Amino acid sequence: MKPLLMSACFIVKDEERFLERALKSIRPYAAEIVVLDTGSSDASVEIAGRYADIIGHFKWIGDFSAARNACAKLASHDWIFAMDGDEEAILFDEESVWQALLDNPRSIGRYSVRNLTESEDAAVVTVSRVYNRRFFRYEGAIHEMLTPIDESTGRALFGVPVVLAHHGYSIEVAKSKNKTVRNRELLFQELERNPADAYYRYQLGKNYNYAGEKEAACEAFAMALSLDSDAQKEYIADLIESYGNALLDLKRYGEAAKLLRFEGELLSPRNQFSFGMINMNAGRFDEAVACFKRCIVEGSAEPIESSMPRYNMGVIYECTGKMSEARELYLACGNFLPARSRLKALRR
Repeated sequence: MKPLLMSACFIVKDEERFLERALKSIRPYAAEIVVLDTGSSDASVEIAGRYADIIGHFKWIGDFSAARNACAKLASHDWIFAMDGDEEAILFDEESVWQALLDNPRSIGRYSVRNLTESEDAAVVTVSRVYNRRFFRYEGAIHEMLTPIDESTGRALFGVPVVLAHHGYSIEVAKSKNKTVRNRELLFQELERNPADAYYRYQLGKNYNYAGEKEAACEAFAMALSLDSDAQKEYIADLIESYGNALLDLKRYGEAAKLLRFEGELLSPRNQFSFGMINMNAGRFDEAVACFKRCIVEGSAEPIESSMPRYNMGVIYECTGKMSEARELYLACGNFLPARSRLKALRR
């Protein structure tokens, strides 16, 4: 199949460490690559010149949406696939992607990003970055959000079978680029203009959470949820998951249990796993098992859809004396190290 009639759009600044990997990874799939440089002092522009079809320059004004929109404007095609310069396409089902675009001409496509860190596990998030520029544009200075140009378009979402690896949020790189501090300053600016903006309160909570400031994160998450609890909005699902996990980290189990009111509305594996952990810590073992069962996606290689829920069900069964069921679940976890440790302990 020929490359899709879709423009891969990057905004970059000082991304020489990962940019070549990013551009090479998407080159086989995009009809063109567009790179908008926002003031690099390293070799980013030189690297872009080897792979990009269009290179533009944009004076940074502290507004990610302005840069994203300027980059999309340079593109030759209406369908935009937005990436960052520190990401790499590791899975791209080309025929399925093209079919998804044909089936959803006025909707926003979402794909998965694995945020690689120095730990063994990679946090997987879903981002909305595939869109037709005739119908959508970015708004928001930081953690920009795709918004319909015409309100009649709506904001329907569809899945895109793509997975990217995000290298730029490893501990080493995040410190060197000072992303956390930079982003927090921009969030404060947005909230100064609109203190009642739930989305930016949520993003502030994410920023604190990433920096390990759990108490501040929970305060921001609580404020965001008090301003907007509409579970139909895509960011609310991540807000509930992030808030619940932070409360569990702080051992504030009673507060975490209050989030269970969303259990019947947020059915993704990630949310159900979080609800399972909340139930488990509250001693509601039957409810926890039910949540963990809803996480499992047969054939999935993602730990949160396979080994992790099985392991936690195994722990519950072991603690309640159901040893054969526990062993069966631990075995089903494959090479998941905590499960192997429990199996070894049970053989003693």
